[in-house]
Amino acid sequence: MIKMIYTLASLMISGTLLAQHIDGAKIQDQFGLTGDSISLPISIINTYPFISGEINGVKGKLMFDTGNQNALDINNNIIPLSFQKEVGNGQVASGQKFKKYINDTIEEVKLVNGLRFQNLKRIPSANYDFLQNNITPDCIGYIGHDFFKGYLFKLDYTKRQITFYKNTSERESSKDFLVGEKVLAVLQFETRRL
Repeated sequence: MIKMIYTLASLMISGTLLAQHIDGAKIQDQFGLTGDSISLPISIINTYPFISGEINGVKGKLMFDTGNQNALDINNNIIPLSFQKEVGNGQVASGQKFKKYINDTIEEVKLVNGLRFQNLKRIPSANYDFLQNNITPDCIGYIGHDFFKGYLFKLDYTKRQITFYKNTSERESSKDFLVGEKVLAVLQFETRRL
């Protein structure tokens, strides 16, 4: 009896570990960066950077928005979402207003570089049809500040790539993220909330 329980427990644990690593890609349950440095290809549309991805099987582009506090914000005008709970109203800097929702669980988010996230909890959404109408019809949402919290980033418009670097004291002193770059000026600034 004990051997059978041990075998069953072993199979359950093995299944859980296997579910966390499919096709060699680590699957995370929090939408945020891990690791020392991560690069993502970007598309530039009307001067806005976008990261290609897929949410619950719907492919499209996520606007990289450093002014958005949330790690992920979903366009519920494109992504069919169940069990949304209205939590208030929102407004973007360009003036568009919308109703804000919270979603209990988002099954899966994949990014173009292979990062995968499953069973994300309490992810915000809204109808961002103004992004579809004015910038790109396949805008599935935003990637915001909390996705790269604790990281420096370099947005390279020429190479169409964004690279995130874990912000450490060693990195701050070595400035390895600037290797190969020609620094023309250093601008000191602070943001009010982020």
